[in-house]
Amino acid sequence: MVFHAFDLFHLHGTGLEIDQYAVNAVARACGVGALGQAAFGNTTIGVVATNARLTREEANKLASMAHDGLAMTIRPVHTSLDGDTFFAMSTGERECELLPVLVAGVRAVSAAILDAVRSAE
Repeated sequence: MVFHAFDLFHLHGTGLEIDQYAVNAVARACGVGALGQAAFGNTTIGVVATNARLTREEANKLASMAHDGLAMTIRPVHTSLDGDTFFAMSTGERECELLPVLVAGVRAVSAAILDAVRSAE
């Protein structure tokens, strides 16, 4: 089945509202069961830490790209009711090219989320 994000919302007098019936239908189709309103009010906060030497701007870019790791593993993500936030920290021990650090940050966030879900009891 293919679902589009627009299928989960509808216009109502004051703006865009969640179509809870559509959300639960998608959840059941994915084998999850009814999600309820909880699916649209979750916040994820995280830290991406590295030993790469980063400038302030590079650390901000790393924190920003960490959100791609969320998008790879969490559905829905970045809704208007979420407060998803990532921080980046660096010990500055190693000089590195920026792109591999950014890619590793995205993959680390994705892997950490999957590990947390699989390890939850």
